[in-house]
Amino acid sequence: MDVDCKHVHARLRAGEALDGPLRVHAEACPACSELIAGDAALARALIDGDEREGAEASEAAPELDSLFMALEGEVAEARGPVEGLRQLSSALRVAALALVIVAGAGFVALASPRVDLPVHPLARLLFAAGSLGMGLVLALGVVLHPLQRRRLPRAVPLIAAITAVAAPLLVAALPSAHHAHPESLLGVGDDLVPRAVGCFIYGLGWSLLPLAVLWLLDRSGLRRPGQLALALLAGAAFGNLVLVLHCPLVSPVHKLAGHAPVAVAAVLVAALAWLLRRGPTKN
Repeated sequence: MDVDCKHVHARLRAGEALDGPLRVHAEACPACSELIAGDAALARALIDGDEREGAEASEAAPELDSLFMALEGEVAEARGPVEGLRQLSSALRVAALALVIVAGAGFVALASPRVDLPVHPLARLLFAAGSLGMGLVLALGVVLHPLQRRRLPRAVPLIAAITAVAAPLLVAALPSAHHAHPESLLGVGDDLVPRAVGCFIYGLGWSLLPLAVLWLLDRSGLRRPGQLALALLAGAAFGNLVLVLHCPLVSPVHKLAGHAPVAVAAVLVAALAWLLRRGPTKN
């Protein structure tokens, strides 16, 4: 039989004497000779240490098992409806958010559509809706990016934020789409402020829908850095999208005074939230 260190170690652990080839190997091998020197004092010390560690591990095992079981139960147990929603798979949460957004926009388009649709240029309407939709989708995509996946490049959240802010401002600043409907010509002069305030409140109210759904579905509750800001901007983009589907007024002055401020308000709230999170600056 070929003898090596493993055979010597096994015999020492069993507390048996080394004889024959095992003794020859142990005396010739520098490592094994240290183990058996001085009546195998080093070998006995190592064995005793292993036994003590094994005994301590055995004593601690039931307690550790209990802790792990309690932790697994705590993680698995849904703490109310909100936690239950957040434990859904990423695909289901994204689908739920998309369904709510499409249902909200569809409700506005069917229940209170803009009265100038028959004369409004379709290409202009699609451009406005597409620009706002792009800002909305980009912001939502960054907010709901799974934590377990590779972190997005720093430029992606920045691009999403810029798009979500620029799209409402761009759509609001576009020239009048037409002058072929009498209702579309309102919202100027003495009528500017009341109509602008009305549209601002209407768009701001609808902007809360995706923000609330994001809070319900995001597993961190929008506590990660930058998430709240992008969620607010996504809500503002959706509010402006609803206004495009609802408001027939075509004056750029009205849109800049009543539509674009929804995005401006989102930027201000996001900046305030960032300042509060940062806390007072120490001198």
